[in-house]
Amino acid sequence: MNSQSPKKETLKQILEALKESKKTLNHSLKLCSGLEKKSSYSLEDLDKLEALTSRFSRVSDILIQKAFRAIDDIELVDSGSILDRIQRAHKRELIESADEFIQIRELRNSIAHEYKITDLNEIFRLCILKSPTLVRAIDKVIEYCKKHHEIES
Repeated sequence: MNSQSPKKETLKQILEALKESKKTLNHSLKLCSGLEKKSSYSLEDLDKLEALTSRFSRVSDILIQKAFRAIDDIELVDSGSILDRIQRAHKRELIESADEFIQIRELRNSIAHEYKITDLNEIFRLCILKSPTLVRAIDKVIEYCKKHHEIES
């Protein structure tokens, strides 16, 4: 019989998704290393960058929309707005900066709605620069859940 509550089991599944997403994000980040300095891209570069932006969006969504919310749920905190979740994650020291995660969320929204090539170049550059922040946050979330909620992922 499973000794964890349904909330903890849900969080464990989210942590597993984060770990897998971290691998693919790191892979894309490695492939895109140095591309942030370019002003134009080959079709191969664009394929790599588009995979990175997709993975960046997915990781930010899993962190903000799922992991932070699940932690709030386990800790019996009303999740509130995205801004509320980000601020609580900062207070829990899951993220280094609430402002940076607000920027990450705005970047994720830009990825979903971007059409101009000049803006795409900036989106690509920012995804490369901000991806390590997401990776560090994943590690902190996993460690926090082990320490405070006895969840091994």
